[in-house]
Amino acid sequence: MRWAGYTFVCRTDIRGYYANIQHTLLLTQLRQYINHPEHLDLLSQFLHYTVEDGGHFHSPRKGIPRASALSPLLAAFHLTETDRYFEQQPHLRYARFMDDFLIFTRTRHQLRRAVKALNQHFALYGFEQHPDKTFISRLSKGTDWMGFQTDEKGCGKPAPRAVNNMLQKLRRLYEQIPAPERFIAAGPGGAVSATLAAVGQDKSENISGPSKHSDC
Repeated sequence: MRWAGYTFVCRTDIRGYYANIQHTLLLTQLRQYINHPEHLDLLSQFLHYTVEDGGHFHSPRKGIPRASALSPLLAAFHLTETDRYFEQQPHLRYARFMDDFLIFTRTRHQLRRAVKALNQHFALYGFEQHPDKTFISRLSKGTDWMGFQTDEKGCGKPAPRAVNNMLQKLRRLYEQIPAPERFIAAGPGGAVSATLAAVGQDKSENISGPSKHSDC
């Protein structure tokens, strides 16, 4: 995937997306596509779920449950109006996965206008950008999106930050292995040894990657 002619990029996501979805707004959107009263009632019950905290039960005023197969579908659907808006805008390329956004433009001015429009859409939903996961700059500096490194040459190898996160997860899993069995897993030919070797475990490399930058 290459971005010929596009020199500026904005990569961002929403702070606490699932936890900040407004029930009333989401139901209003669903009513545009669903007319059956029983289906709408079931969806309303799903959104107004009950949680237990220290023996006390309450229904959150906003947000959708994370541990449900329906939640990702509703979360993806919730921002389709934003998708339609940016798909109709000239002079930019736009992509979204759930609450992860990627915008390419040819000029700095176009990027500023696009970011302003995106923030306006966020405000309508009651959302805000995640400050630690926002990158606004020249594409030549490179950024990561969905686990892959992206620059003016296109979307290529796994991003350093994604590799680092996977290594950390592997180490945590390794620490959970009973001590007598660790040698077998980590020894020559072991699963842990092979996996770490495949992704590169040299900690001397800088594998943190940029998480927030803006010169726009």
